[in-house]
Amino acid sequence: MQAEINDYDFPPYRPPSEAGSYLVRVIRGCTWNRCLFCGMYKDIKFEARETKEVLKDIDRLTEIFGILKTAFLGDSNPLVHKDIVEIVSYLKSKHPCISRITAYARAKTIARMREEKLETLKDAGLTRLHVGLESGDDGVLKLIRKGATSDDMVNAGLKAKKYFELSFYVILGLGGVEMQEQC
Repeated sequence: MQAEINDYDFPPYRPPSEAGSYLVRVIRGCTWNRCLFCGMYKDIKFEARETKEVLKDIDRLTEIFGILKTAFLGDSNPLVHKDIVEIVSYLKSKHPCISRITAYARAKTIARMREEKLETLKDAGLTRLHVGLESGDDGVLKLIRKGATSDDMVNAGLKAKKYFELSFYVILGLGGVEMQEQC
């Protein structure tokens, strides 16, 4: 069994609420990977995994994890994978007992997606998105090289909320003492 676990491609990070979830690595790394505060994916070159590899991992979920009711799609922004709808549909069809499928997503990615695709992802089984808001202040967002403005965050959040549960992550004190009033 150990050899089987060693060749499974685990995502290195997941939100705390996904501690008891299947972990399905759809992409490796981060599509943006420029935020100054984040070191999560600095040593991982971004790449979309081959769909057939992801589907093979999905076939092995119960072998690796047992029977679970939730799944998390990694790494940082799997919505950019060209076959994300197929992957979510396959996951749901192979494991119909899954009640929640979640993923990290960038606000810019959500903002650029057609609403039809978001609705298709919802219909396929995606239920929640975890988005790094970090701060609501444009000065702080620029300082940390987030690659998005507060308007981008609001617009993406409103768009995503039509189809999914949404978890925004905020980092208190990110602007330091100098910018504490703006945050």
